[in-house]
Amino acid sequence: MSRRVLLATAGFGGMAAASGFLLNSGLVSASNGKGPTVTDSVYGKGGKACCVTTTIELLRSEANPDVNRPYFVKNAGREGIFLYDPADTSAADNSGTVLVSPSVGARFKRIYDGALNVRWFGAKGDGLTDDTASIRLAVDAARGGSVYFPEGTYIVSADDSVTRASVLLTAEHSGITLHGAGNGTVIKAVNNGTITWFYPFRLTTAKRVTVRGIKFDGNADANWLSDPEVSLNAHHIFYFTPPADREVDNITFTECYFRGSFNSAIQSYGSFAHAYPHYISSQIRIENCHFKQTGNHGVGMNEWVDSIVTGCTFYDLGMKPILANGFGSGMCVDVSGGCYNIVVANNVGERTGYAAFKAETHEKPNNGGDVVTSHVVFANNIVRNFKREPNLGTQYAIRINGKRITVIGNQFENYYGRGADISSKASECSVIGNVFVSNKVTIGSGIYTSSNGGRMKFVNNELQNVNGSGIECYASNDLLIQGNVVSGTNYYGISMTHCQRAIVSGNECIDNKMIGILASGSSDRLTIANNLCCDTRAGAARTQPNGIRVLDTVTNVELAHNQAYNHTGADLLYGTAPISAIENGVKIWYSDSLPTAGTWREGDKIMCVHPGSTGFIGWVCTAAGTYGGVNPVFQTFSSL
Repeated sequence: MSRRVLLATAGFGGMAAASGFLLNSGLVSASNGKGPTVTDSVYGKGGKACCVTTTIELLRSEANPDVNRPYFVKNAGREGIFLYDPADTSAADNSGTVLVSPSVGARFKRIYDGALNVRWFGAKGDGLTDDTASIRLAVDAARGGSVYFPEGTYIVSADDSVTRASVLLTAEHSGITLHGAGNGTVIKAVNNGTITWFYPFRLTTAKRVTVRGIKFDGNADANWLSDPEVSLNAHHIFYFTPPADREVDNITFTECYFRGSFNSAIQSYGSFAHAYPHYISSQIRIENCHFKQTGNHGVGMNEWVDSIVTGCTFYDLGMKPILANGFGSGMCVDVSGGCYNIVVANNVGERTGYAAFKAETHEKPNNGGDVVTSHVVFANNIVRNFKREPNLGTQYAIRINGKRITVIGNQFENYYGRGADISSKASECSVIGNVFVSNKVTIGSGIYTSSNGGRMKFVNNELQNVNGSGIECYASNDLLIQGNVVSGTNYYGISMTHCQRAIVSGNECIDNKMIGILASGSSDRLTIANNLCCDTRAGAARTQPNGIRVLDTVTNVELAHNQAYNHTGADLLYGTAPISAIENGVKIWYSDSLPTAGTWREGDKIMCVHPGSTGFIGWVCTAAGTYGGVNPVFQTFSSL
């Protein structure tokens, strides 16, 4: 029998009772106690009341159910109208919407419209009683509807060694909404010293799930232990383990608060948490939520697609021992292991662990191949005041180790180690318009890239007070380094070692301790143009020795229209290898000998690197030509 049918069946008596006209006695006086009651007027003296006031316990013992009379249950917090449904002989008693009188097999159905209330199912919300069973009953009864948690603290635990879940959400729960009264509604993991770690909520085949306005407390701070297998508290608060791709789909968290998870607050499969294969969770939306004091990440994505984290705050993450010999890394959002089409935008973090964000390709165990993370955007996030833990090794603000990862418009302040760490499995990544402000405590470059798939863009970033180089590129190819401002670093402004095919243009390298722009190693085919390198300080405060320096081993370097001044040494410094430059449209090479190859135009110059040894400044091409055909003609100039 549907709710609407039940409401219609209730008729006037049921509606009147729902409106409060029938008091706990079930009898309403029409004359303030001085005249006959409504019951007497309708049924005659001694007649049956139009509504029976009862309790859950009495209704379960009702031996003579009346299909024409509503029953008003008056148990505190569980009040409501029930009707006898003679057509139903099989529904189970769930304490909230169905009550059964076993002696006659009668089923009484609650009359309601809208959300189910967990209090109807016996949940106390007193912070002492274990409400797990009541919450499960409410969730199962909702069947795609809504479950409401009034203000209170609801304790949850788990007694299932297989699922380890307080509440397991499957396909039969698809479409469900769990909502509360904001921070006044708390769902908290038990701490009674008798159980192993568990998940308050685990999703396997659930779709279209919304969680709104609830504070979740993993209670991990009550009992941090060195081994998660014996932890008494929540491992992850929400854990996704779909048995096939997209079986967990269209999940929304909004205006929720998460704290005290022993590991991550929201997590899906992880490379060490669950054996492969890991299946995809899709269309996960986390918006305007708050994460605090987690053992590991706020949000740990593995195999998520088409998902977004936006407008959230993260505070004091990681740094609690979650393994016998390690610490939780404590990222705001970890996007790893097969994630695709992810946006992490407009979030704020403070006191995170050894990184704010990560987008990483995972390797399957036993050389099983890569699970590539790609097409991820981190945009307009602000993270400041990172925590320092030497046991964590190299720290960084963000790690990029996937394909087509874009980091744009973010602000990272007071981080340790590297700003953006771009690792070996990265390719086609962009770092654009970000601000990196290091606290200069640990050595690390502002943007660091090494031995990867190349095709990186570092554009319009601001890097301040880095205790390494501003932008450091090692064995990376096809680079665009453009429009960046690097100041106050402890090493180089921009350095390239063993890099191939790089364009370095429009950058400003100011007041750094060492060289503004350095090219070294076997770097080849570099264009360095329209850059400004200078030291604005005076006297002993000046430390930047050279504006641009190119070492002997570098080949095929083209310089054009750079400005360099006020350095402690030479503004532009080259070795003995030929270096080409273009000034005002004229090609200029730096070498102590004439060329033997190439095409030369009239007016092209070769400037002597060591004019003292040659006795003149350089050569100028007086007749164009190409070596191997009609050779060009050169003439010395500016004899000493």
